[in-house]
Amino acid sequence: MPSGITATEDIYVNLDNVFSSYSDLSMSKFVIIPAGQNSAEFEVKVGSKRKNNESIEIKGNVNDVIFETRENELPSYEFTLEPGKVIVKNDLIEVADAVSANGDGINDYFAIGNIEKYKDNTVTIVDRWGVEVFKVRGYDNQSTIFDGQFRGKDLENGTYFYFITIVRKQVEHQYKGFLVLKR
Repeated sequence: MPSGITATEDIYVNLDNVFSSYSDLSMSKFVIIPAGQNSAEFEVKVGSKRKNNESIEIKGNVNDVIFETRENELPSYEFTLEPGKVIVKNDLIEVADAVSANGDGINDYFAIGNIEKYKDNTVTIVDRWGVEVFKVRGYDNQSTIFDGQFRGKDLENGTYFYFITIVRKQVEHQYKGFLVLKR
C-alpha cells in the first residue's frame, strides 16, 4: 500500500502474477496485510538445490487500492501492481556424498555448500563403528575441512557418517547422512 496509508481491517492480496522458469517454485497464492499495517511479507521457496542466488519476477508492490462492496458479500479489494523482482537466496545446506582425497583438486575434501553462512556450526564424522574421526566447530570449506585424515594419517576407503548442526533464525537444525571416502 502507499506509504502513510494503513489497512483498517485485514486485506487479502492475491499473488497470482508470478513469472518464473522454475518448475519447483512454491509460494502462497495470497498474502494478508494486517489491520493497522501497510505492508506484508511472503515467502518464496524453490525446491531444488541451486548454486547461486537467483531472481523471480513478480508483479510487485501495491500502488493503488480499489474498494468494492456487494450486498451479502465480504468486501473485496483490487490492486494494481508494479513490476518487481524477488531474490531467492540459497541458504540450504548442500552436502557432498563423496571425498576422493587423492590430491587431484577434485573432491579432495568434504564440501558442504552454504555452511559458511552459519558460523555457529558443528561437523562430526564417524566411521562405520561409530568412532569419531573428525569433529570441529566453524567448518568453512577453506581452512577448516575434512580431508580424509585422522590424527595426521589417511583413513581407509569406505563409508563414513556425518552429523552437521547449524543454527538458523535461533533454531538448531541437524543434518545427517553418509559419505564415501575413496582415494
